Amino acid sequence: MAATNKCLARSNKSRHVSSATKDTNGHRGSCVGRKRAQLLAQLREVEKENEMRKVLLAAIALAALSGSAYAGVTIDQTTKTMSADFAGEWCYGDGYDAQLKSTNFKLPSWIEEGKDCDKSKILSISKDYFYFNHTGYFCSVVSAKYSHDTAPLSGKTAYMVNVVAKCQKDSSAQKTMTFEFFRYKGNLEIK
Repeated sequence: MAATNKCLARSNKSRHVSSATKDTNGHRGSCVGRKRAQLLAQLREVEKENEMRKVLLAAIALAALSGSAYAGVTIDQTTKTMSADFAGEWCYGDGYDAQLKSTNFKLPSWIEEGKDCDKSKILSISKDYFYFNHTGYFCSVVSAKYSHDTAPLSGKTAYMVNVVAKCQKDSSAQKTMTFEFFRYKGNLEIK
């Protein structure tokens, strides 16, 4: 600001400026050029701030409207029922993996050709319960916390749910158990 005031003071002292001191735009001396540069810099700062506001508003809108249509977005939701993404009859797939401490199930359509779905090892999932017929555990859903993740390149979605359930085997006492279900396409892993 001090430089601008000096420029104004100099320009008021000398109203007569030769054409040699004018810049290519017809402005007098370097003071006018400096003032113009300062105004342009301020204008650029305002434009940057406006651009940042637009980006911020777009991010807020995206967060508010995010849903399954946006790839890579994970939404957590807690309910008291199982999602339709998990409901159905699941065949005992690749079995129990001791290293991962999980059991694999597959949709009947995902069973390899030439193999049958073992009817004695079916997992039945409905919205309120699930039943492991090979272990005899019947579990009523107490709470289910969902999330999903969509791969950005392929667009394929994996569904996850952490389930707290009251489970009972045959006529034994109920006990509260926690399960992690992970579904990708026709495969279901349960921990």
